[in-house]
Amino acid sequence: MSTSKRDGEAFARLRAADPAADLTPDHESLRHAVTARAGVEDELTARRRRTPRAFQIAAASAGALAIGVSGFALGGGFATSMVASPASGDEGGALPPISLGGGGASDSVASANPEMATEGASPSMGMGTGMGGSERAMGGGADMAYMSWSAGRTVFSQSGLSTSGGTAVAYGYDAKSVVSEQTVLELAKALGVEGDVRDDDGFFMVGTYESGEPNLSVYSDGLASFNYYDPSTDPWKCDSEGDGECTERDLGDAVQGDDAIDAATEVLVTLGLDPASFELEASDPESYGSTDYSNVTAYLVVDGQRTGDQWGLSFTGAGTQSVWGSLANLVELGEYDVVSPAEAVERLSDPRFGASNQVYPLGWIGPAMTRVAAPRSGAPSVPAPGTSFDWPVENVTIVTERLGLAQHHLGDGSVVLVPTYELGAEDGRTWSVIAVADAHLDFS
Repeated sequence: MSTSKRDGEAFARLRAADPAADLTPDHESLRHAVTARAGVEDELTARRRRTPRAFQIAAASAGALAIGVSGFALGGGFATSMVASPASGDEGGALPPISLGGGGASDSVASANPEMATEGASPSMGMGTGMGGSERAMGGGADMAYMSWSAGRTVFSQSGLSTSGGTAVAYGYDAKSVVSEQTVLELAKALGVEGDVRDDDGFFMVGTYESGEPNLSVYSDGLASFNYYDPSTDPWKCDSEGDGECTERDLGDAVQGDDAIDAATEVLVTLGLDPASFELEASDPESYGSTDYSNVTAYLVVDGQRTGDQWGLSFTGAGTQSVWGSLANLVELGEYDVVSPAEAVERLSDPRFGASNQVYPLGWIGPAMTRVAAPRSGAPSVPAPGTSFDWPVENVTIVTERLGLAQHHLGDGSVVLVPTYELGAEDGRTWSVIAVADAHLDFS
Protein backbone atom coordinates (compact mmCIF):
# COMPACT_ATOMS: atom_id res chain seq x y z
CA MET A 1 0.00 0.00 0.00
CA SER A 2 1.34 3.40 -0.95
CA THR A 3 0.91 6.46 1.21
CA SER A 4 1.34 10.16 0.65
CA LYS A 5 2.37 12.84 3.11
CA ARG A 6 -0.64 14.83 4.26
CA ASP A 7 0.69 18.31 4.75
CA GLY A 8 0.96 21.54 2.85
CA GLU A 9 -1.31 24.55 2.42
CA ALA A 10 -3.67 22.87 -0.05
CA PHE A 11 -4.34 19.95 2.23
CA ALA A 12 -4.83 22.30 5.19
CA ARG A 13 -7.47 24.25 3.27
CA LEU A 14 -9.19 21.04 2.24
CA ARG A 15 -9.33 19.75 5.77
CA ALA A 16 -10.53 23.07 7.15
CA ALA A 17 -13.42 23.05 4.69
CA ASP A 18 -14.47 19.53 5.61
CA PRO A 19 -17.95 19.77 7.25
CA ALA A 20 -17.23 16.57 9.16
CA ALA A 21 -13.78 17.59 10.36
CA ASP A 22 -14.90 17.92 13.96
CA LEU A 23 -16.79 14.61 14.04
CA THR A 24 -15.37 11.64 15.90
CA PRO A 25 -16.01 8.35 14.10
CA ASP A 26 -17.75 5.61 16.07
CA HIS A 27 -15.27 2.83 15.35
CA GLU A 28 -17.25 0.22 17.29
CA SER A 29 -20.45 0.86 15.33
CA LEU A 30 -18.52 0.87 12.07
CA ARG A 31 -16.89 -2.46 12.94
CA HIS A 32 -20.28 -3.98 13.76
CA ALA A 33 -21.78 -2.57 10.57
CA VAL A 34 -19.09 -4.18 8.44
CA THR A 35 -19.31 -7.55 10.17
CA ALA A 36 -23.11 -7.61 9.97
CA ARG A 37 -23.18 -6.82 6.25
CA ALA A 38 -20.42 -9.36 5.68
CA GLY A 39 -22.15 -12.14 7.61
CA VAL A 40 -19.34 -12.74 10.14
CA GLU A 41 -20.35 -14.67 13.25
CA ASP A 42 -19.16 -12.24 15.90
CA GLU A 43 -19.83 -14.71 18.70
CA LEU A 44 -16.92 -16.72 17.42
CA THR A 45 -14.81 -13.57 17.28
CA ALA A 46 -15.45 -12.93 20.94
CA ARG A 47 -14.47 -16.47 21.87
CA ARG A 48 -11.23 -16.66 19.97
CA ARG A 49 -9.01 -14.34 17.99
CA ARG A 50 -9.31 -15.12 14.34
CA THR A 51 -6.68 -14.14 11.86
CA PRO A 52 -7.56 -11.14 9.66
CA ARG A 53 -7.97 -13.53 6.74
CA ALA A 54 -10.81 -15.25 8.57
CA PHE A 55 -12.82 -12.04 8.45
CA GLN A 56 -12.06 -11.64 4.76
CA ILE A 57 -13.26 -15.15 4.15
CA ALA A 58 -16.52 -14.63 6.00
CA ALA A 59 -17.06 -11.31 4.24
CA ALA A 60 -17.09 -12.75 0.73
CA SER A 61 -20.53 -13.39 -0.73
CA ALA A 62 -21.67 -13.68 -4.32
CA GLY A 63 -23.71 -15.86 -6.65
CA ALA A 64 -27.32 -15.89 -5.47
CA LEU A 65 -29.70 -18.79 -5.93
CA ALA A 66 -33.36 -17.74 -5.84
CA ILE A 67 -35.43 -20.53 -4.33
CA GLY A 68 -39.03 -19.02 -2.96
CA VAL A 69 -42.49 -18.14 3.23
CA SER A 70 -42.82 -20.71 5.69
CA GLY A 71 -41.52 -21.50 9.11
CA PHE A 72 -40.11 -23.95 11.59
CA ALA A 73 -41.86 -27.31 11.70
CA LEU A 74 -39.24 -29.82 12.83
CA GLY A 75 -40.44 -33.38 12.64
CA GLY A 76 -43.71 -32.49 10.98
CA GLY A 77 -42.87 -31.37 7.48
CA PHE A 78 -42.72 -27.76 6.42
CA ALA A 79 -45.08 -25.14 7.74
CA THR A 80 -47.55 -23.98 5.11
CA SER A 81 -46.16 -21.28 2.85
CA MET A 82 -48.05 -18.10 3.61
CA VAL A 83 -47.12 -15.83 0.74
CA ALA A 84 -46.00 -16.56 -2.78
CA SER A 85 -42.58 -15.04 -3.36
CA PRO A 86 -41.91 -14.60 -7.06
CA ALA A 87 -38.51 -13.52 -8.21
CA SER A 88 -38.92 -9.79 -8.56
CA GLY A 89 -35.57 -8.08 -7.97
CA ASP A 90 -33.50 -6.23 -10.50
CA GLU A 91 -31.41 -9.35 -11.17
CA GLY A 92 -34.23 -11.88 -11.07
CA GLY A 93 -34.23 -12.26 -7.29
CA ALA A 94 -36.15 -10.73 -4.42
CA LEU A 95 -36.17 -7.01 -3.75
CA PRO A 96 -33.88 -5.81 -0.96
CA PRO A 97 -35.40 -5.41 2.49
CA ILE A 98 -36.79 -2.17 3.89
CA SER A 99 -35.81 -1.13 7.39
CA LEU A 100 -37.38 1.08 10.02
CA GLY A 101 -35.13 2.73 12.58
CA GLY A 102 -34.52 0.31 15.44
CA GLY A 103 -36.91 -2.21 13.96
CA GLY A 104 -34.72 -4.89 12.52
CA ALA A 105 -32.94 -8.08 13.17
CA SER A 106 -30.39 -6.68 15.57
CA ASP A 107 -33.01 -6.51 18.28
CA SER A 108 -34.00 -10.09 17.71
CA VAL A 109 -30.92 -12.11 16.98
CA ALA A 110 -28.51 -9.91 18.88
CA SER A 111 -28.64 -12.00 22.01
CA ALA A 112 -27.54 -15.05 20.07
CA ASN A 113 -25.35 -13.18 17.61
CA PRO A 114 -23.83 -9.92 18.86
CA GLU A 115 -22.68 -9.08 15.36
CA MET A 116 -26.28 -8.36 14.47
CA ALA A 117 -26.51 -5.43 16.90
CA THR A 118 -24.89 -2.90 14.65
CA GLU A 119 -24.80 0.63 13.38
CA GLY A 120 -24.92 2.03 16.88
CA ALA A 121 -28.65 1.41 17.37
CA SER A 122 -30.12 -0.31 20.37
CA PRO A 123 -33.33 -2.25 21.02
CA SER A 124 -34.76 0.80 22.77
CA MET A 125 -34.45 2.97 19.70
CA GLY A 126 -37.77 3.41 17.95
CA MET A 127 -38.79 4.36 14.45
CA GLY A 128 -37.25 7.48 13.06
CA THR A 129 -33.99 7.21 14.94
CA GLY A 130 -31.79 6.86 11.90
CA MET A 131 -30.23 3.53 11.05
CA GLY A 132 -32.62 0.68 11.38
CA GLY A 133 -32.05 -2.89 12.29
CA SER A 134 -32.80 -5.04 9.35
CA GLU A 135 -30.10 -3.66 7.19
CA ARG A 136 -27.70 -4.89 9.83
CA ALA A 137 -28.66 -8.30 8.70
CA MET A 138 -29.82 -7.36 5.43
CA GLY A 139 -27.88 -8.78 2.67
CA GLY A 140 -28.49 -7.58 -0.76
CA GLY A 141 -28.31 -3.90 -1.49
CA ALA A 142 -24.64 -4.29 -2.31
CA ASP A 143 -24.80 -1.12 -4.38
CA MET A 144 -25.99 0.99 -1.48
CA ALA A 145 -24.39 2.42 1.65
CA TYR A 146 -26.33 2.76 4.88
CA MET A 147 -25.97 5.80 7.10
CA SER A 148 -27.12 6.08 10.72
CA TRP A 149 -27.01 9.86 10.94
CA SER A 150 -28.06 12.96 9.07
CA ALA A 151 -25.54 15.67 8.23
CA GLY A 152 -28.13 18.46 8.56
CA ARG A 153 -31.76 19.48 8.46
CA THR A 154 -33.92 18.25 5.60
CA VAL A 155 -37.24 19.43 4.17
CA PHE A 156 -39.09 16.80 2.11
CA SER A 157 -41.54 17.33 -0.72
CA GLN A 158 -42.83 15.03 -3.43
CA SER A 159 -43.44 15.11 -7.11
CA GLY A 160 -45.83 12.83 -8.97
CA LEU A 161 -46.66 10.45 -6.12
CA SER A 162 -50.15 9.07 -5.61
CA THR A 163 -52.45 10.63 -3.03
CA SER A 164 -54.52 7.46 -2.67
CA GLY A 165 -54.10 5.10 0.26
CA GLY A 166 -54.88 1.39 0.35
CA THR A 167 -54.39 -1.77 2.38
CA ALA A 168 -51.52 -4.16 2.95
CA VAL A 169 -50.96 -7.35 4.93
CA ALA A 170 -48.93 -7.37 8.15
CA TYR A 171 -47.28 -10.41 9.74
CA GLY A 172 -46.23 -11.42 13.21
CA TYR A 173 -43.47 -13.79 14.33
CA ASP A 174 -44.80 -16.61 16.51
CA ALA A 175 -41.84 -17.27 18.78
CA LYS A 176 -43.84 -18.61 21.72
CA SER A 177 -44.90 -21.76 19.89
CA VAL A 178 -41.30 -22.86 19.24
CA VAL A 179 -39.33 -21.68 22.28
CA SER A 180 -39.54 -24.76 24.50
CA GLU A 181 -37.44 -27.53 25.94
CA GLN A 182 -39.07 -29.96 23.52
CA THR A 183 -38.02 -27.88 20.52
CA VAL A 184 -34.44 -27.75 21.75
CA LEU A 185 -34.43 -31.52 22.33
CA GLU A 186 -35.62 -32.13 18.77
CA LEU A 187 -33.07 -29.72 17.33
CA ALA A 188 -30.27 -31.30 19.33
CA LYS A 189 -31.26 -34.76 18.14
CA ALA A 190 -31.47 -33.61 14.52
CA LEU A 191 -28.03 -32.01 14.65
CA GLY A 192 -26.36 -34.70 16.75
CA VAL A 193 -25.74 -32.48 19.78
CA GLU A 194 -25.45 -34.52 22.96
CA GLY A 195 -26.31 -33.44 26.49
CA ASP A 196 -29.19 -32.30 28.66
CA VAL A 197 -31.27 -29.21 27.99
CA ARG A 198 -30.47 -26.36 30.38
CA ASP A 199 -32.83 -23.46 31.01
CA ASP A 200 -30.45 -20.56 31.57
CA ASP A 201 -32.58 -17.47 32.29
CA GLY A 202 -33.83 -16.52 28.85
CA PHE A 203 -32.53 -19.31 26.66
CA PHE A 204 -32.33 -23.07 26.40
CA MET A 205 -28.96 -24.66 25.68
CA VAL A 206 -27.50 -28.08 25.00
CA GLY A 207 -23.76 -28.69 25.23
CA THR A 208 -20.99 -26.26 26.13
CA TYR A 209 -18.24 -24.55 24.23
CA GLU A 210 -15.66 -25.68 26.77
CA SER A 211 -16.37 -29.32 26.00
CA GLY A 212 -15.11 -28.93 22.45
CA GLU A 213 -18.27 -30.65 21.24
CA PRO A 214 -21.19 -29.18 19.24
CA ASN A 215 -23.57 -26.97 21.19
CA LEU A 216 -26.77 -25.10 20.42
CA SER A 217 -29.09 -22.60 22.03
CA VAL A 218 -32.57 -21.15 21.48
CA TYR A 219 -33.35 -17.72 22.91
CA SER A 220 -36.66 -16.46 24.29
CA ASP A 221 -36.76 -13.37 22.10
CA GLY A 222 -39.24 -12.21 19.52
CA LEU A 223 -37.75 -14.32 16.72
CA ALA A 224 -36.83 -17.45 18.70
CA SER A 225 -33.18 -16.91 17.82
CA PHE A 226 -31.17 -20.07 17.25
CA ASN A 227 -27.42 -20.62 17.38
CA TYR A 228 -25.34 -23.74 16.67
CA TYR A 229 -21.56 -24.05 16.85
CA ASP A 230 -19.19 -27.00 16.49
CA PRO A 231 -15.70 -26.20 17.82
CA SER A 232 -14.28 -29.37 16.31
CA THR A 233 -14.88 -28.03 12.79
CA ASP A 234 -13.43 -24.59 13.47
CA PRO A 235 -9.96 -23.97 11.97
CA TRP A 236 -9.47 -21.07 14.38
CA LYS A 237 -10.57 -22.78 17.59
CA CYS A 238 -8.54 -21.78 20.64
CA ASP A 239 -7.84 -24.01 23.60
CA SER A 240 -9.57 -22.86 26.77
CA GLU A 241 -6.21 -22.81 28.54
CA GLY A 242 -2.95 -21.13 27.62
CA ASP A 243 -2.31 -17.68 26.25
CA GLY A 244 -5.49 -17.65 24.13
CA GLU A 245 -3.66 -17.28 20.84
CA CYS A 246 -5.06 -19.22 17.90
CA THR A 247 -3.20 -21.21 15.33
CA GLU A 248 -5.08 -22.12 12.19
CA ARG A 249 -5.67 -25.83 11.66
CA ASP A 250 -5.75 -27.45 8.25
CA LEU A 251 -9.13 -29.16 7.96
CA GLY A 252 -9.12 -29.44 4.18
CA ASP A 253 -11.33 -27.72 1.64
CA ALA A 254 -14.84 -26.59 2.51
CA VAL A 255 -17.77 -27.00 0.14
CA GLN A 256 -18.04 -24.02 -2.20
CA GLY A 257 -20.57 -22.40 -4.53
CA ASP A 258 -23.48 -24.61 -5.51
CA ASP A 259 -22.18 -27.40 -3.28
CA ALA A 260 -22.23 -25.02 -0.32
CA ILE A 261 -25.79 -24.00 -1.18
CA ASP A 262 -26.74 -27.68 -1.35
CA ALA A 263 -25.15 -28.28 2.05
CA ALA A 264 -26.94 -25.26 3.51
CA THR A 265 -30.23 -26.45 2.05
CA GLU A 266 -29.77 -29.81 3.76
CA VAL A 267 -29.16 -28.08 7.08
CA LEU A 268 -32.28 -25.95 6.68
CA VAL A 269 -34.33 -29.06 5.94
CA THR A 270 -32.80 -30.78 8.98
CA LEU A 271 -33.93 -27.82 11.07
CA GLY A 272 -37.46 -28.12 9.71
CA LEU A 273 -37.27 -25.01 7.53
CA ASP A 274 -38.58 -24.82 3.98
CA PRO A 275 -35.76 -23.83 1.60
CA ALA A 276 -38.37 -22.50 -0.84
CA SER A 277 -38.92 -19.61 1.58
CA PHE A 278 -35.39 -18.28 1.15
CA GLU A 279 -32.87 -16.85 -1.27
CA LEU A 280 -29.46 -18.42 -0.73
CA GLU A 281 -26.11 -16.76 -1.46
CA ALA A 282 -22.75 -18.52 -1.15
CA SER A 283 -19.40 -16.91 -0.49
CA ASP A 284 -16.93 -16.66 -3.36
CA PRO A 285 -13.53 -18.30 -2.64
CA GLU A 286 -11.88 -16.28 -5.40
CA SER A 287 -12.41 -13.09 -3.44
CA TYR A 288 -10.12 -14.23 -0.62
CA GLY A 289 -7.93 -16.86 -2.27
CA SER A 290 -8.73 -19.83 -0.04
CA THR A 291 -11.09 -22.78 -0.04
CA ASP A 292 -10.88 -23.84 3.61
CA TYR A 293 -14.00 -21.89 4.61
CA SER A 294 -17.34 -20.99 3.05
CA ASN A 295 -20.41 -19.13 4.15
CA VAL A 296 -24.01 -19.27 2.98
CA THR A 297 -26.65 -16.70 3.85
CA ALA A 298 -30.32 -17.63 3.51
CA TYR A 299 -32.57 -14.57 3.22
CA LEU A 300 -36.24 -15.00 4.15
CA VAL A 301 -38.45 -13.74 1.32
CA VAL A 302 -42.05 -12.52 1.64
CA ASP A 303 -44.03 -11.09 -1.27
CA GLY A 304 -40.93 -11.04 -3.43
CA GLN A 305 -38.94 -8.98 -0.90
CA ARG A 306 -36.24 -9.88 1.57
CA THR A 307 -37.51 -9.23 5.07
CA GLY A 308 -34.29 -8.51 6.93
CA ASP A 309 -34.60 -11.94 8.57
CA GLN A 310 -31.90 -14.39 7.59
CA TRP A 311 -29.95 -17.53 8.42
CA GLY A 312 -26.18 -17.78 8.35
CA LEU A 313 -24.37 -21.07 7.81
CA SER A 314 -20.60 -21.60 7.68
CA PHE A 315 -18.66 -24.63 6.54
CA THR A 316 -15.08 -25.88 6.76
CA GLY A 317 -13.32 -28.96 5.51
CA ALA A 318 -14.58 -30.79 8.61
CA GLY A 319 -18.25 -29.99 8.01
CA THR A 320 -20.78 -27.51 9.37
CA GLN A 321 -19.08 -25.02 11.65
CA SER A 322 -21.91 -22.73 12.73
CA VAL A 323 -25.57 -21.97 12.05
CA TRP A 324 -27.69 -19.11 13.33
CA GLY A 325 -31.10 -17.68 12.51
CA SER A 326 -34.72 -17.30 13.58
CA LEU A 327 -37.05 -20.23 14.27
CA ALA A 328 -40.28 -18.26 14.76
CA ASN A 329 -43.07 -18.91 12.27
CA LEU A 330 -44.71 -16.05 10.39
CA VAL A 331 -48.41 -15.58 11.12
CA GLU A 332 -50.64 -13.37 8.96
CA LEU A 333 -52.20 -10.57 11.01
CA GLY A 334 -54.63 -9.42 8.34
CA GLU A 335 -54.88 -6.35 6.15
CA TYR A 336 -54.18 -2.86 7.50
CA ASP A 337 -55.04 0.54 6.06
CA VAL A 338 -51.96 2.29 4.71
CA VAL A 339 -51.43 5.96 3.95
CA SER A 340 -50.79 7.20 0.44
CA PRO A 341 -47.25 7.66 -0.86
CA ALA A 342 -47.76 11.45 -0.76
CA GLU A 343 -48.81 11.29 2.91
CA ALA A 344 -45.83 9.03 3.61
CA VAL A 345 -43.56 11.84 2.40
CA GLU A 346 -45.26 14.20 4.87
CA ARG A 347 -44.46 11.68 7.61
CA LEU A 348 -40.76 12.10 6.90
CA SER A 349 -41.05 15.57 8.44
CA ASP A 350 -43.47 14.52 11.19
CA PRO A 351 -41.64 14.13 14.54
CA ARG A 352 -43.90 11.17 15.38
CA PHE A 353 -42.31 9.25 12.53
CA GLY A 354 -39.24 10.95 11.15
CA ALA A 355 -37.02 9.97 8.26
CA SER A 356 -35.44 6.66 9.18
CA ASN A 357 -32.84 4.51 7.50
CA GLN A 358 -31.36 6.96 5.04
CA VAL A 359 -29.58 5.01 2.31
CA TYR A 360 -26.98 6.43 -0.06
CA PRO A 361 -25.87 4.88 -3.35
CA LEU A 362 -22.21 3.94 -3.23
CA GLY A 363 -20.13 6.75 -4.60
CA TRP A 364 -22.85 9.31 -3.86
CA ILE A 365 -21.58 12.84 -3.32
CA GLY A 366 -24.02 15.20 -1.65
CA PRO A 367 -24.55 18.89 -2.24
CA ALA A 368 -21.55 20.99 -1.29
CA MET A 369 -21.73 22.60 2.13
CA THR A 370 -20.18 26.03 1.94
CA ARG A 371 -18.31 27.23 4.96
CA VAL A 372 -15.57 29.81 5.28
CA ALA A 373 -12.61 28.18 6.91
CA ALA A 374 -11.08 29.95 9.86
CA PRO A 375 -7.53 31.14 9.24
CA ARG A 376 -5.08 28.57 10.44
CA SER A 377 -3.03 31.27 12.12
CA GLY A 378 -5.71 32.68 14.42
CA ALA A 379 -9.17 32.43 15.93
CA PRO A 380 -12.30 33.38 13.96
CA SER A 381 -13.74 36.86 14.24
CA VAL A 382 -16.86 37.53 16.30
CA PRO A 383 -19.98 37.78 14.10
CA ALA A 384 -21.22 41.28 13.40
CA PRO A 385 -24.35 42.45 15.26
CA GLY A 386 -27.50 41.44 13.40
CA THR A 387 -25.72 38.79 11.36
CA SER A 388 -27.64 35.77 10.09
CA PHE A 389 -26.56 32.52 11.68
CA ASP A 390 -25.67 29.50 9.60
CA TRP A 391 -28.50 26.97 9.66
CA PRO A 392 -28.15 24.85 6.50
CA VAL A 393 -31.27 23.09 5.29
CA GLU A 394 -31.46 20.65 2.39
CA ASN A 395 -34.59 20.39 0.28
CA VAL A 396 -35.25 16.87 -1.03
CA THR A 397 -37.92 15.97 -3.57
CA ILE A 398 -39.18 12.38 -3.37
CA VAL A 399 -39.98 10.96 -6.80
CA THR A 400 -40.25 7.19 -6.24
CA GLU A 401 -41.96 4.92 -3.74
CA ARG A 402 -42.07 1.22 -2.93
CA LEU A 403 -44.54 -0.33 -0.49
CA GLY A 404 -43.05 -3.33 1.28
CA LEU A 405 -42.51 -4.80 4.72
CA ALA A 406 -40.11 -3.94 7.54
CA GLN A 407 -39.42 -5.52 10.89
CA HIS A 408 -40.65 -3.65 13.93
CA HIS A 409 -40.21 -4.62 17.58
CA LEU A 410 -43.12 -4.06 19.95
CA GLY A 411 -42.84 -3.09 23.58
CA ASP A 412 -43.48 -6.63 24.82
CA GLY A 413 -40.58 -8.00 22.77
CA SER A 414 -42.67 -9.46 19.96
CA VAL A 415 -41.67 -8.80 16.36
CA VAL A 416 -43.88 -7.92 13.42
CA LEU A 417 -43.47 -7.21 9.73
CA VAL A 418 -45.36 -3.97 9.08
CA PRO A 419 -46.22 -2.29 5.77
CA THR A 420 -43.51 0.30 5.13
CA TYR A 421 -42.67 2.74 2.37
CA GLU A 422 -39.25 3.16 0.83
CA LEU A 423 -39.15 6.67 -0.64
CA GLY A 424 -36.51 7.70 -3.15
CA ALA A 425 -35.02 10.95 -4.43
CA GLU A 426 -33.67 11.54 -7.93
CA ASP A 427 -30.07 11.16 -6.74
CA GLY A 428 -30.69 7.58 -5.60
CA ARG A 429 -30.98 8.19 -1.87
CA THR A 430 -33.89 6.53 -0.07
CA TRP A 431 -35.68 6.94 3.23
CA SER A 432 -38.18 4.64 4.90
CA VAL A 433 -41.25 5.33 7.00
CA ILE A 434 -44.03 3.14 8.36
CA ALA A 435 -47.03 3.02 6.02
CA VAL A 436 -49.68 1.85 8.51
CA ALA A 437 -52.46 4.42 8.97
CA ASP A 438 -52.71 6.36 12.24
CA ALA A 439 -55.85 4.43 13.24
CA HIS A 440 -53.74 1.27 13.62
CA LEU A 441 -50.87 2.88 15.56
CA ASP A 442 -50.77 3.22 19.34
CA PHE A 443 -49.05 6.55 20.06
CA SER A 444 -49.33 6.22 23.84
